[in-house]
Amino acid sequence: MYESLALALEGAGRPRVEVERALLSAADFASTPIDLLSLASYLARLGSKKQSLSICKQVAILEPECKEAYALAFKLAADLNDPDSLRWTCAGVLGHEWPLTQKDIAIRAARLAKSTIERLESEGKKDSADYFRRVIDNSLIRDIDLQLTWNGNADIDLLVEEPPGTVCSLASPRSTSGGILLGDNQAGISSEYDGFRRERYVAAEAFPGTYKALVRRITGEVTAGVVTAELTLYKGTPFEETMKKQLPVVADEMLFTIELPSGRRRQRLDEAQ
Repeated sequence: MYESLALALEGAGRPRVEVERALLSAADFASTPIDLLSLASYLARLGSKKQSLSICKQVAILEPECKEAYALAFKLAADLNDPDSLRWTCAGVLGHEWPLTQKDIAIRAARLAKSTIERLESEGKKDSADYFRRVIDNSLIRDIDLQLTWNGNADIDLLVEEPPGTVCSLASPRSTSGGILLGDNQAGISSEYDGFRRERYVAAEAFPGTYKALVRRITGEVTAGVVTAELTLYKGTPFEETMKKQLPVVADEMLFTIELPSGRRRQRLDEAQ
């Protein structure tokens, strides 16, 4: 829709500022975050980076788990080189989990955040640098980080029932309680490099309460008949706690619970919109 409008105006010889104004007016009629993101992408291609970045921020408010909005905003903020925009976009990128194929986005965000903090310090802007650092540190916190690793040809699935009753699984890898499930090719480290296969559940901001983790063997065999579960609570905080547990594969299903005494989430994502 937006591309057709822009092409029609450009074809009529309208100046770029008028094309941009028409596109921004069209944002009022966008019915979904996807429509807004499409508009932001077109504005970025048009060269209207500040306007595109502003719409990306609108998308993030409407759809906090929309990683695509942060990915586009990060590229724009890097081009604009504005510390305030960089702080928001870097924190947004680092606050999400990225599959292996997109891991470079998080790496670049971490590097750019570090260099921006150093630049602010070199310019004598200590308060701005300290605030930037606090925002980035906070974005890296993970209330729950559970990783399963195993050897062998077994296909193992992880399902996590969260305190509100929501379930994070292969069929529903993003829950409205803030959980995300990363499969073997998404967990951040390729099995080609260390020989392990893995499943990973992460909740950056999690509800307090009891989490029920179901480990299910679908097919194949696990070497030595053991799956290793590594659980980290409050990752990135002074209260970080890591536990490892060996889960013997004596049946096709194994259930264990995780107790999270306190968590940072106060409402489900669908209630926040």
